[in-house]
Amino acid sequence: MWHRLVAEGTVASEAPPGAAPSRWRFPARNRLIAAVADVVVVVESRSAGGSLLTVDEAIRRDRPVMAVPGSIRNPAAAGTNGLLADGCAPVLGVDDVLVALGLASTVGVGLGGPEVVVPSHLRAVFDAVDDGPTSVDEVTARSGRPALDVVTSLAELVASGHVVDDGVRVRRA
Repeated sequence: MWHRLVAEGTVASEAPPGAAPSRWRFPARNRLIAAVADVVVVVESRSAGGSLLTVDEAIRRDRPVMAVPGSIRNPAAAGTNGLLADGCAPVLGVDDVLVALGLASTVGVGLGGPEVVVPSHLRAVFDAVDDGPTSVDEVTARSGRPALDVVTSLAELVASGHVVDDGVRVRRA
């Protein structure tokens, strides 16, 4: 296990190796989670759930907190729904978290139109694609990106459903 940790990541704990998990250790663990998190996302929590301790720590550290809405009939979602009622940002999909992390951006499409969320590393290429047929050369010139980057980015945008490729030209989906 130690070799794998060295190669792939780390474990952070206030407890020594081999310490048994105990309820009283959770607040310390939650402090660490809040301290290293860029965004805290609560998927489900009762009204007095332990994840709310993490939320308190995140707020103390000025970290953004988001919550996944749950059924109002489900007691296990009372805490997350309470966070939303208190003004916490909702998580309706992974794109919401990506935007909060600054890894994607949103673009409004017309008045009251749907939002298009595009990962930030694809933004320049997406912005260079028109609603109508656009050649790859046009996208390359407009984006200012190298042709290989444009082709790779377009492939990702097609795979994610943001762009349609008719075999000759591309357009926004």
